[in-house]
Amino acid sequence: MQDTFRRSGAAPSAQSPLRRLRGNLAEYKAETTEFYRDDGSKRQSMSISFNFKDVEVLEATEPYPFPIATIAVPYAPPATSRGGNRWEALAKSLRTLMPGDDNALDKLVGQTQEWAQLPASIRVRNDETQQWENAMADAWQVVSVDGVAQPEDLTDYISALAEGKTEQQWHQTLMTDQRVISRPDIVTSITERKLLDALLLANKISRDAESILHRA
Repeated sequence: MQDTFRRSGAAPSAQSPLRRLRGNLAEYKAETTEFYRDDGSKRQSMSISFNFKDVEVLEATEPYPFPIATIAVPYAPPATSRGGNRWEALAKSLRTLMPGDDNALDKLVGQTQEWAQLPASIRVRNDETQQWENAMADAWQVVSVDGVAQPEDLTDYISALAEGKTEQQWHQTLMTDQRVISRPDIVTSITERKLLDALLLANKISRDAESILHRA
């Protein structure tokens, strides 16, 4: 199988025009790359390559005639990561689809599924200030997996609960709402104080001069 992917004429993953696809995940594997910093020191970076077969292109920036595709996502170990990266965006989409399943990634192999580049909160370096900050950027996320029920999209519901409240009042409301606390991924984003920032960046919620939240 690995040789099949190596001989493919498909565009390199970094240059892939794919934006949304449906296909069967044949395998995933870790790949390490070494590079040199400006000071001459050597550093390693890891990415996880997801190799798909039977690809159906749902959206692309240019024609993509190949039946296979590789999607490479930079890997950041959760134990040391601050979040706000492309791996976390992918992992979060999996937690949403398969809440509480520690083997969700392995269960993707052999399954037909849909992936798409969707907006996510990503930490990027500001070219002007050279400071790291959160910004909305497209990142690969798992949209659906055959045989796995789609979770309810609570974004609008959660945003509506923010109307007229302070952040603390909103969090208190969310943590007593059964629809919200039944979703471990949402509870985690609340306890880690990431939910508000994500919804502000997505223009789902606004905050006025008195720090009162409103549904956008």
